[in-house]
Amino acid sequence: MQMKKKWITYSVMILGLLFAWGNEASAQTQPQAADLDLNLGYEPQTIVDEWDAWFNSPNPSASFIQDFMDQNQVPQEGLYGLTRKETWYWWASHHPYQVHQYMTLRDQQQQNN
Repeated sequence: MQMKKKWITYSVMILGLLFAWGNEASAQTQPQAADLDLNLGYEPQTIVDEWDAWFNSPNPSASFIQDFMDQNQVPQEGLYGLTRKETWYWWASHHPYQVHQYMTLRDQQQQNN
């Protein structure tokens, strides 16, 4: 009887250690954020930051941003309960072709200045 209790105790301890080890291992492997898995070739947050800087202090050298937004119907306010910046993030994440066009325009503008 005493031998059976020791065996059960050791089994529970081993299972506990295995469980703790498994939890530690899974905690160390955090999944990447969904936007990093998109393989867009650009970081949407960088685009949003550029647009936000322009929105907060527009200047003539960045007028191409307004033209781009008008041509591509980029929302200028938050939609569906999102803020304007969250909406822009969503838009930049879901319109890679247009964002690549924007980046080309931006690069051309920087070369001209």
